[in-house]
Amino acid sequence: MRALVPVLDSVNALPAVRYVIRESIAGERPEVRLLDVRSWRGGDDDLSVARALLDRFNIRHTTQVRTGNKANAIIRSALWPGADLIVLGTARYGSATRLTEDAVVQKLLDHAPVALIVVAGKEVSRLERYGVVAGLGTMVGLLALAA
Repeated sequence: MRALVPVLDSVNALPAVRYVIRESIAGERPEVRLLDVRSWRGGDDDLSVARALLDRFNIRHTTQVRTGNKANAIIRSALWPGADLIVLGTARYGSATRLTEDAVVQKLLDHAPVALIVVAGKEVSRLERYGVVAGLGTMVGLLALAA
């Protein structure tokens, strides 16, 4: 199995990496390509934890860095010869992060050239669950007062 694992952010990518590890323990040894999609060149290396996990379980992997639109970069990388699937970690429903990830997931569902497995990431924090909603409510209230 050849799996492409996009690392859009390290928090939600790790559940996808763990999924690949569980599958490798249960069956065949995968070959993994970790894909770091950045909006600009440089920056922190979100791949280090994912690489360390794969190393610990002796899973062969390579890394690739692309810049630009996340969905398009993932689709281009999925054309990697022999890729069987994309394993994408994403924020849970209700997360503020999910608002931006929904567009990526939808585009991959529509255009991915191989199978797509979406793995739910970390539980939504209380700040995201209530703080974002409260902040939006306050903003709407202030706009109403200003009008």
